[in-house]
Amino acid sequence: MAGQDQKEDCVKMGPEAEEQVTCLEVKSDYVEEPSRNNSLDIIKKLGFFQSMSTDEKIKQFQMFLTTALINDLVRQLSEVQYLFLLHYFVMALCSRGQAQDLSEAEKQIMAIKKMTKETPECQSFVYVAYHTFGCLYFKQNRFEEAMKWFQNSKQEFQDNPPTIEWTDVVLKAEEIEPKHFVIKINEYIEMCKHAPNPVAICQDANCYGYYKREIYPSDPDYK
Repeated sequence: MAGQDQKEDCVKMGPEAEEQVTCLEVKSDYVEEPSRNNSLDIIKKLGFFQSMSTDEKIKQFQMFLTTALINDLVRQLSEVQYLFLLHYFVMALCSRGQAQDLSEAEKQIMAIKKMTKETPECQSFVYVAYHTFGCLYFKQNRFEEAMKWFQNSKQEFQDNPPTIEWTDVVLKAEEIEPKHFVIKINEYIEMCKHAPNPVAICQDANCYGYYKREIYPSDPDYK
């Protein structure tokens, strides 16, 4: 019953963490319990995502990814569309940018990376996985690392451009579409090259908040 228990959907993530189990937590006060009686049409629902607020998008993604709906997702979506769904989820999490959002984004990025390695239909979308790493690090103000991932994404896109028909994709972020990608990725790279100066440098030898010593007011853990 919603409101009583906390549910976890646990999945193994990528070769880098063969022994690590990552859990997508769905908190009962954060996500409404999906009802089988309502027969949710996921494809139709995806068409309304772009008009939703960031909070609404994240809530809907959380509902889609609960155990109760995962079989519906597999049945109604192609592997490629499911990868794009995860990418869109990551972008929404990065947009809101709270510490717990970025932690969840990293888990979903590992799922995207795993799909591009293990799912034949998704192997031309390695550039999408690299793009999401870049966006995550950019949001964490780790600009040098972000720029490397954006450059890797651009190179991968040039070496292995996707061949799918994009008009058939229900939900996709504009910045990974081939007709927009190079312009958008170059904008990210330029922003990383001209990143703002930090307001301070942590002097503690053990200070590695978000794996960096530079401090920015927009850091998710800034206090």
